[in-house]
Amino acid sequence: GGGSLVYRHVTADALASEVGEAFDLVVCSEVIEHVSDIPLMMRHLTSLLRPGGGLLVTTLNRTHLSYALSIVAAERILKLVPDGTHDWSKYVTPDELRNHMAHNGLQVTRLIGAAYNGISDEWYVVPETSVNYLMFATKPAKPE
Repeated sequence: GGGSLVYRHVTADALASEVGEAFDLVVCSEVIEHVSDIPLMMRHLTSLLRPGGGLLVTTLNRTHLSYALSIVAAERILKLVPDGTHDWSKYVTPDELRNHMAHNGLQVTRLIGAAYNGISDEWYVVPETSVNYLMFATKPAKPE
């Protein structure tokens, strides 16, 4: 038998208060770069993970290239997202995100670059992380 999938509109802290360490995997995709208190958000995301669980974060790197592509091109020229959607100062570098994860006891196991092809409407894995990237980390299992 398969499981069931339930979609909920809830903040990470409210869900953590409700269910605690309940999830094998938590995905935070294209959210961190919109958050004012990243350390608090990371604490809440980590608190949702069971020991041995994984956290996947996708976000934008804070580089000049990411500014040019995500704000100048995507917002102002191509109008793919509304003007003001992104605040470049809130973008998070891979080193900063790795530090936030480590501060919450997570072990980063994977860092991957991603690129979007607007013509084919597809995402691709790329070797560099200067614009979009994915970071995966695990919460240590409890000793037996």
